[in-house]
Amino acid sequence: MSTLEKPEFISADETTISVKVNVDPDANTHKLVYKQYPQSWSDADSIPIPAANTAVMLDVVELLPATTYCLRVEADTGVVGEELIVDTQAVDCNNQPGACCIVQ
Repeated sequence: MSTLEKPEFISADETTISVKVNVDPDANTHKLVYKQYPQSWSDADSIPIPAANTAVMLDVVELLPATTYCLRVEADTGVVGEELIVDTQAVDCNNQPGACCIVQ
């Protein structure tokens, strides 16, 4: 069984987090799973990751401003990747692009 990498942070604003993910070649399907920091993973939302032989860029949209989110990749083989923890920006907090806080 392969391992999955932590999603690579690309950018974030008030309501969107953009990441790059790599997939497990042994799996048929993958999803990017995301949740607010205090939530349980069983309450998380997800978006399917398109099949690819290379890294895939994904946007998680319609998020809450000034909120901490955890993101990870999960494969149908049961492999779960390492978490990326990111804060979305506060509304009108900073007008500079990419001015978010990556917690971990």
